[in-house]
Amino acid sequence: MTMTMTTRIALATVLLAATTVLPAEAQVTSKDAVEVPLEVRQGRMVVPVRAADGTELTFLVSTGTAVTVLSVSVADRLGDQAVTLGGVALNMEGRQTIPDDRLTFGDLVVDGMVGNNTLNNFDNLFDVPGGRLVLKPFGRSVEWPGMKLSDPVRLRILHGVVISLDVEVNGKPYPAMLELGAQSLLVNQAVLDEGGITGKTANMLKLGSSTFHDVPIQLSDNPVIGRFSPNGAGFVLVGAPPVWDCAISVSWVHQELRTCVR
Repeated sequence: MTMTMTTRIALATVLLAATTVLPAEAQVTSKDAVEVPLEVRQGRMVVPVRAADGTELTFLVSTGTAVTVLSVSVADRLGDQAVTLGGVALNMEGRQTIPDDRLTFGDLVVDGMVGNNTLNNFDNLFDVPGGRLVLKPFGRSVEWPGMKLSDPVRLRILHGVVISLDVEVNGKPYPAMLELGAQSLLVNQAVLDEGGITGKTANMLKLGSSTFHDVPIQLSDNPVIGRFSPNGAGFVLVGAPPVWDCAISVSWVHQELRTCVR
């Protein structure tokens, strides 16, 4: 089992961009909460974005990608046009362009990825059951009216764009990175061995007080995992499965994650 090429590129983009903190003038902000349609296709979260000429595009939401990503054909067609998510301009500082076929997942074809250099300007609510992604300006506390969420899971925000946290897989604790653009949990061999995992699912993933069962899992030999765990100790990239039927809140400023109450 191996990672998709797109996931490899997304994670490589994280590390490439993480070497430099983006300048303040490149940050994207909004005074009001923004809500856009969010759905899962082929196990991945997608949202509609709009170019300045009115063209509607489909973007993958990837918390493992530091910057905005465009397909070659879309980049050629749009040129320097602004691209917006619910009226919020995507941050094009350091944007990446990749071949169209690397943004194709079976029947799903996306035009690009929303990167963390846009998401990190807001508190994020990934509410797949409610069919929405909400980007809300930072407040003194993390509040989502009408939502019942778990106690916070502490996050470590690295270089302003990488989300690190601690998780449990099959009862074993591991350091992890949040990569909601991936279709499954991505792990190294140590996680499979220690958890006795021989199939395509993990019996249990625990995020703080929330437990998710029968979570898709893949072995990954990606060098990004090697960089985070050079000695081969267990390491996890937390993909999209937890959001498939559970709202998840991410606050960059307060460095916390909350899930629906499990």
